[in-house]
Amino acid sequence: MFNHYAVAPDTSGGTRHFSLAKYLNQLGHHVTIVASSFDHATRKDLYLTPESNHRFMTIDSVPFLWIRTSTYTGNTLARLLNMLSFAHRITKLPQLKNLPPPDLIW
Repeated sequence: MFNHYAVAPDTSGGTRHFSLAKYLNQLGHHVTIVASSFDHATRKDLYLTPESNHRFMTIDSVPFLWIRTSTYTGNTLARLLNMLSFAHRITKLPQLKNLPPPDLIW
């Protein structure tokens, strides 16, 4: 599940993607959430160390792949660049090749 703004359940923001992934995983599906590590609400990089550009992490049985994106404040050109950097990085990250191919894209 690709969602630039997905967050962990202990973070403020919409966690519906986490809840959906958890439910689908309980039904026997294999859902991984791929999201930006830069948190829109706090304007902080929450999940990565300065040395890393990505991180796999499992939170309450839901696998996440956090991707480093550029930072921004406000609704400016920098936010658009943040979105573009996410789209670019998910197409170039070799770790995505380790994930199974999707059964469904919606």
